[in-house]
Amino acid sequence: MSTIKVYPLPAHFVGIPLRRWLYAVRIWIATVVALAIAFWLQIDGASTAAVSVSILAVQTRGQTFQKAGYRVAATGLGVVASIVITSLFSQTPDLYIIAVALWLGVCVFVAGMFDGNRAYGAVLSGYTVCIVAVVQIDAPQNVFLSGLNRGAAIVVAIVVLALINSVTGASSVYAGLEQKFVAARAAVAVLVQRTLDQGESEYATVAADLMKSVTGLHPEMTALYFESAQGHYQGRAARRVAAALVLEIEAAYALTVISPGDRASHQEIARVLQDGDRDRITAIRARFAENTADASDVVAASLVHLLDADVELSEAISDFQLGRVSRGTRLRLYRSKRVAAWNACRVALTAAATGFLAAATNWPATSTLYAFVGVIVALGASTPDVRSFSKIALMGAPLAAAVVGTIEFLILDGANQFELLALSLAPVTIGAALLQSSPKVPRAVFGFMLLVFVPMILSPSNPQTYNPESYLLTSLFTVVSAALTYLCLIVFPPPSDTRRLRWIVADAREDTRRALQASTLIVSEEAAFRDADRIGQIGALCGGSAGSVVTQLKEAFLLAAISRAALAAYVVIAKLPTFGAAVCTTLATLDASGLRDAASLALIGVDQAAGTSRASRDASAALMWLAMLIDIRTSNGGEDL
Repeated sequence: MSTIKVYPLPAHFVGIPLRRWLYAVRIWIATVVALAIAFWLQIDGASTAAVSVSILAVQTRGQTFQKAGYRVAATGLGVVASIVITSLFSQTPDLYIIAVALWLGVCVFVAGMFDGNRAYGAVLSGYTVCIVAVVQIDAPQNVFLSGLNRGAAIVVAIVVLALINSVTGASSVYAGLEQKFVAARAAVAVLVQRTLDQGESEYATVAADLMKSVTGLHPEMTALYFESAQGHYQGRAARRVAAALVLEIEAAYALTVISPGDRASHQEIARVLQDGDRDRITAIRARFAENTADASDVVAASLVHLLDADVELSEAISDFQLGRVSRGTRLRLYRSKRVAAWNACRVALTAAATGFLAAATNWPATSTLYAFVGVIVALGASTPDVRSFSKIALMGAPLAAAVVGTIEFLILDGANQFELLALSLAPVTIGAALLQSSPKVPRAVFGFMLLVFVPMILSPSNPQTYNPESYLLTSLFTVVSAALTYLCLIVFPPPSDTRRLRWIVADAREDTRRALQASTLIVSEEAAFRDADRIGQIGALCGGSAGSVVTQLKEAFLLAAISRAALAAYVVIAKLPTFGAAVCTTLATLDASGLRDAASLALIGVDQAAGTSRASRDASAALMWLAMLIDIRTSNGGEDL
C-alpha cells in the first residue's frame, strides 16, 4: 500500500507570514461587509463604517474588543461635546474656534496621561468634535443627526469585525503575551547570570531596555480583560508577572552598585537560578537570610531580595500559564504632566490657528479642511514620534488620493455594482493591512494611514456619485491638512528630547523627595513598575553619547532604589513606634551617617518576647541599605533632593 505524503503548509507567502495575509484578508472582508450592511440600513455617511474597520484594525481579538469599547464610549462623549459647543457658540465663530481648540487640547492632555487604547479613546473624543460639529458648522441643526449616524456606522463596524474575528480565528492577546513573557524572562535571566558571574557594572542600558520592553506590554495586559470569560484572571496574573519581572531586574541591577562581596556565593546562586530547582533556591535563600542578621551585610540582603524576586516571578508565570487565580497587582504608569501639557497646548494652538485661517478665507468648504487638520493633529499627538507620523501622513495623503482616483474613475468608472466596488478595494485594503501589520513602525504607520485615508477620500455611497469636483476637493483638503499639520510642527514644535529628559529626571527627584518624607506610601510593586516605566522612557530619550546614557540612567536607577528603600524603611519602622518617630527626621534629611547610627540603635534592647526581633532587624537592614545608596549618589555628584 502506498503511503500518502502530507506536505506542510508554507509559513510564508512572498516573504510575508501567512498570519499577516490572513489578517489583511480579514480586514478587507470586514470592510466590505460593514459597507454592505451600512448601505442596506441606509445610514448617512456609510463610509464611516469602512473607516471604523480600518481604525479598529488590530491583530488580536482582545485589543479589537477593547479598542471598540473605547471607540463607542469616546464617540458618545465627543457627540455630547459637539452638541454643547454648537449650542453655545454657533453664533460666535471666534468663540466656536477657541472652544473646539480647547476641547482638543484637553483631550490630548488626558491622552498623554495614558497609553494604548485608553489614550486613543481620549484623542477620539477630541477629534469627534471636528468630524461631527466642525463639518456641520453651517448647519448646526444637523449635528445631532450626524452624530447619530456616525454612532450607528461605528456599531455596524464593531459588530462585523467581532463576528469575522470570531469566525476566522483571529489571534489572541493571551498567546502572544505568553510568548513575550517567556522571552522577557529569558532576557532577565541572562542579565542576572551576567551580573552574578561576571560582576560587570555597566548594565544600565541593558536593564533600561528590559524595563521598557516589560512596561511596553501594559496595553496588551489591559486588553486581556476584554478577550474572554477568563480574561479577568489572566489579566491579574499578567500584571503580577510584569511586576515580578521589574522587581527581578531591579534586584539584579542593585548588585552592580554595591561591592561584589563573596564571588563564590554569587556563582553558587547563579548556578541555582540557572537550574531552576525550587527546593535548592529555597534552601540557599534560607541560608543567606540567616546572614542578614548582620545589618551591615547589604550584599547578603541584596542576594536574598534577588532570590525572592525569582521565586515570585516563577509563581506568577505559573499562575498565568495555568490560569490560576492570582492576587491583584495594580501597575502604575509614569507620564510627565509637563510633556502632556506642552503637547496639549501645541495641538490647541494648531487647531486655533487653522480655524482662524480657514475662517479668514470666508469659503464655506474650508470647514472640511479645518476638520481634517483637527483629526490628523490629534491622532499624531497620541503617537510616540509625532514628527515621523506627520511626515508619513504627508506622504500617504497624496498616494491615497491617487489610489482613490484610480478606483473611482478608471476601475469603477460610473458602475454601481457593489461587487465591483468590493473587488476594487481588495488590492489597496489588503496591501495597506499587510503594511500596517509589519513589525517595522514606519511601515505600520504608513499602512494605517492608507487604510484610513482611502475610504475617507473615496467616501463610498449608495449609489456612488462619481463627482470629480467632490473628489478633487476632498483629496486637496486631505493633502493640504497633512501639509498644514507638518508645517505647524515647525511653528509649534513638540518638546525636544533634552527638555523631556530634564523634566522626567526632575519628576524622579520630586518623587524620591516625597518618598523620603513619607508623603506618598504606595505598594512596592506599584512604585517599581512606575519607576521602570520612567527609566524605560529615559533610556529611549538618551540618544547621545554612551557616557551620557549611562550617567542619566544610573541617576534614575539610584533615585528609584532610594525611593524603594525609603518605602521599605517606613513600612518596617511603623512596627516600632518609639524608634520610628526618632528616625523619620533622619530619613527626610538624607543623613547617611545618621541612618547608620539609627540602624545600630534599632538592634539595641530588642525584646525577644515581644516579637520585635524580626522588625528591628528589618528596620536596621533597610536603613543601612538606604545609607549606602545615599553615599553612592553623593559620590556620583547627584543633585540635592
